[in-house]
Amino acid sequence: MQIHAEYTMIGMFKHLKELVGNCQQWRFFLDQESGIRAAVFHAFAPEITNRTCEAFYVRIAKNLYKKRS
Repeated sequence: MQIHAEYTMIGMFKHLKELVGNCQQWRFFLDQESGIRAAVFHAFAPEITNRTCEAFYVRIAKNLYKKRS
């Protein structure tokens, strides 16, 4: 059986919500990928609406790190 990556991400965030349980404030720092954003918005829609969840896009400048010879 094949499962779309988006469904897997939604399931992962819903499971995280169950694992952590009673959390007063959620804060996510996400890759700039629309699937991850959609998964967080789907799993945490009530928390986003009542402002107990925040999600931020981040970008890492991978080219700033040089390998040592």
